[in-house]
Amino acid sequence: MPPPPPLIYAELLPNIRQISVLAALPTPSGATTRVSLSKDRAVLTLVHNGATASLQLPGAIAPTYTPTQPHPALAQLSWRIPLVASPSQQRVAPSLPAPWSANALASTSSFSCRGCGQVILPPGRVTLWRDLPSENWAEMMEFWHCHKPDVPVGEKGDGEGGDNTTKGYGANTRMMAQRGVGKVDLTYFLLDSEDCSGLEVRIFVILFLLGFFGFYISGIKKAACQLIASVARSPIQMPQSDPSTPSQDGECTLSHREWVTLPSGFSGFSMGECLGRDEEHNPYLPTSRPRPTSISCKLPLHNQTNPPQTNPSSLTVTCTYCAARIGTSTPAGYQLYKWSLSLTAPLTTSTSSPTSQLAPTSPPLPHFILPQLHAQSSALGVSKFIIRPPPPPADVESESDTDAEVGVYVWLFAPSLTVSFSSLSSRPISSHPGPIPTNSSQPTPLPASKLLFRPSPPRDEATALLDAPNSAVEELRLPASVVRAFTTLLQESNARLPEGARAFAGGWDVGILEVWDGGEGGV
Repeated sequence: MPPPPPLIYAELLPNIRQISVLAALPTPSGATTRVSLSKDRAVLTLVHNGATASLQLPGAIAPTYTPTQPHPALAQLSWRIPLVASPSQQRVAPSLPAPWSANALASTSSFSCRGCGQVILPPGRVTLWRDLPSENWAEMMEFWHCHKPDVPVGEKGDGEGGDNTTKGYGANTRMMAQRGVGKVDLTYFLLDSEDCSGLEVRIFVILFLLGFFGFYISGIKKAACQLIASVARSPIQMPQSDPSTPSQDGECTLSHREWVTLPSGFSGFSMGECLGRDEEHNPYLPTSRPRPTSISCKLPLHNQTNPPQTNPSSLTVTCTYCAARIGTSTPAGYQLYKWSLSLTAPLTTSTSSPTSQLAPTSPPLPHFILPQLHAQSSALGVSKFIIRPPPPPADVESESDTDAEVGVYVWLFAPSLTVSFSSLSSRPISSHPGPIPTNSSQPTPLPASKLLFRPSPPRDEATALLDAPNSAVEELRLPASVVRAFTTLLQESNARLPEGARAFAGGWDVGILEVWDGGEGGV
């Protein structure tokens, strides 16, 4: 069995014009340990006990630099390599784009389920793609509206005053899906349900309680009928639920209902007649009554100083073929997660490269989550996030203990880096002195983000941390399966680092995740 190769990690430090190189050896260094540069000074190679590891440096180094050979009996090695001299450049704020922006998509773009290939958005269904604004745009517009210069009373138009809905913006303004229009966020698409195919909304009825129509139970049938008969002396109307009206603790809501009027003086009926075993011939029910599409129950939350605000009408949208979770159904439309989809058609020709490359078919999860973290960090001025699942939606009775414990606490330490990793393959080399062969197929430097991470604190502690007056921590809600996958990727990236680079002061672990570079080809 060949000896394990050394692990090498290189990170470009543009502010100090250097490249930091760290290496971990399986055994302490000795006479067989040596380091060299390729002829073009682009590849660094480390040899130890017959195994070799190489990486392509993430920058052009000074032509006069020669690496120092390792001292004996060391298991951790490091170098600081100066970059080639160049004119000073103005620092540019890092920008982390996400794949599949509106400008990159066309009417021919089609998406399928990443798990099974089932077509979710056929080509031609969406003829116009638009980028959604920042999540904080409504609050910013509302702030501007409140602090804009006063307008004389006689010059005020019809749009002045009124509530936020009539103004078209404000904290309660909602972006709605439109038929034939795809609205693009960093992590999801907002689509009209009629434009999608191969999807189903999972509805689990956890409580069916609607006034007089919820008690067809053998033991209380007679008592319920007597109660209705005693109060039905005047027309009784059962109000239709307004999904926009928040429900109180313990209140159950049922969407898509109609008014049902009981005639004055109506009495002496049986519950079976009222509900109607044969609704078609029941004179007291609407002749064409739509079936309820969603039932939700908002139960009181305990031990939560600031309960998260969730939409009781949000339901899980799954693939009809493999039952994979594709997104959620909300009153605004279908929100389909980008990481659950694969692009099955080329990008628009206006962004195509001369080589006619296609977009990445299935970009990895960090390509979507990291831009979201960076966008929130830039908008809110924070860099630490607790990533955990949302409270159970309307189609789940209660949150499982497993999902309740899922979570990761991350610190977006460096959003935009250029790094290199050594290849994990080893090969025997000759023991005699001489030029060290280099591998021409070394992995190229990667654009990446450095995140510090550790397990999420318990729920109560996390809530207290988020609600602290001067809290510098924000929350990002993602499905439990996505949180688990993201945590696993962080842990795997940590294992690729040399041991000396895996931990940070304060109990943090270090993760390096690749970000999307904005190109069309490859991942």
